[in-house]
This record gives sequence, structure tokens and C-alpha cells, in this order.
Amino acid sequence: MQTAEKGTVRFRIRTQGRPGHGSVPHHENAILKLATILAKFTPNLLPAHFTTTLREYITGIAATQPPDVALALHAVLADEGTADEAIDRLPIDESLKQRMHAMLRNTVTPTVLKAGSQINVIPSEAEALIDGRNLPGWTPQMVLEELRTVVGSEADIAFLDPSTPLEADLQSPLFSTIKDVLKELDSEAAPIPFLLTGGTDAKHVTRLGTKVYGFVPGLYAGAGEGRRVHSHDERISVRSLQWGVRVLYEVVERFASL
Repeated sequence: MQTAEKGTVRFRIRTQGRPGHGSVPHHENAILKLATILAKFTPNLLPAHFTTTLREYITGIAATQPPDVALALHAVLADEGTADEAIDRLPIDESLKQRMHAMLRNTVTPTVLKAGSQINVIPSEAEALIDGRNLPGWTPQMVLEELRTVVGSEADIAFLDPSTPLEADLQSPLFSTIKDVLKELDSEAAPIPFLLTGGTDAKHVTRLGTKVYGFVPGLYAGAGEGRRVHSHDERISVRSLQWGVRVLYEVVERFASL
């Protein structure tokens, strides 16, 4: 159950250099400066930070697992400095590990490069567009300060229309209603808070003071079914759709009558 989602801190990073002819290379090439900085932009560039939702997510999963797996999960929360290593030791698939690493931190991913116009001309500047995502409680300025400690101050960084991250309270009548309905329709269901690394329209709705949870119930039969969402050959089983509609109907009907 999505109770939090990251904000966006997308930015343009630009380096300045000395222009010249491509036949006479030099060390003040703006592209080389930018490449040196971008080479640092690994998935785990910025340090880990535990949010409330991340703690509840790990703890919730651990409560459903055998003792050895539960112990490995709790090791993730033992220390922010060792959380990545603990995730790498978990007996889970790589795609889930990548998602958990992203849930731990503010992320910065290079997506667009721009520099030069002629193959024989060294440009005076080079720039990249970065898809940045910030954790709940983090402002763009806080992310910038954290980023500067890693990449230094040589490059110009300008944010592009940032959006605010969200984290909803887990103690609410709606959350309780969802848990009750799930337990009735699936006695083994374990409602677990989740931090979405992307974003949704909740960012607009919450401006009206509305509490928003992300909740898409379904029955996932077998490994890989969850990865069919927004993927090649996207589909859902009829049984899963029917069950999910029933859950949503019960939740809305009960909550509306409170």
C-alpha cells in the first residue's frame, strides 16, 4: 500500500570550458569536465536515509518471513551506512534489490546529454539533464547541498520545476478500513506501507488537503506477474481483476459510510 512517494528534483548541470579546434585537444574541454562529473552518478551516489515508510515497509515484510529471512531484513535497518550491503545479501531478485536501493536515498539519473554542434569544434559548454527524485522531508535545497558534497562546485546546477514528495499518516480511518477489508477477503494478506520511487497525481490532490494512499489490489499468481505492469506484453488475469474490483468496492462503500 503506497503511503509515500518521492518528489522530483530534476535539474540541468552545465560545465564551461575553453572552445577551440578539435585538432588541438586540451584539458579545458567542457565535455570532459561534464563527463568526469557524470561518471560519479552511480545508482548509490548519495547516502541512505531511513524514512518512516521505509522502516514500516521492511518491518512489515520481515513479520511475514521465516526467521532467517526476517533477520536479514532487519539487518537493513540496523544502520544507514550498511543498509546497501544488507540489501545486496537478501535472497531476492535483482530488480527488487534495485528498487529497495532507490527507496533508501535521493537519486540522480543522467538522461539527456547536450554539447557541441560541429565534429571539429570543441564547444565552450556542455550540459546534461538529470532526473532527480527526493525523499519525503527533503527540499530541493537540501538535495543540492547533499549533491555538492559529492560533485563539488565547479558545475552550474539549475532545478527544473521541482515537485514535493509525500508521506501520509498510517494512523487513519481509511488505512484501517483498507486493512480490515483485505483481512476479510484474504486472511493471509499483510498490508505493508510502501514508498513509490516515482510519482503520481497525488501531488496535485494533496494540495487540497486530501489524504492519498496508492492502493491497487490484485492477486499475483507466480513470480513475474507483478512486473507485467507497464512492461512488454502488459496484462492482468481476469481473476485478479475481479478480486481487486471487489476489494476496492468494499473499501469505498465502508469508508463512505463511516
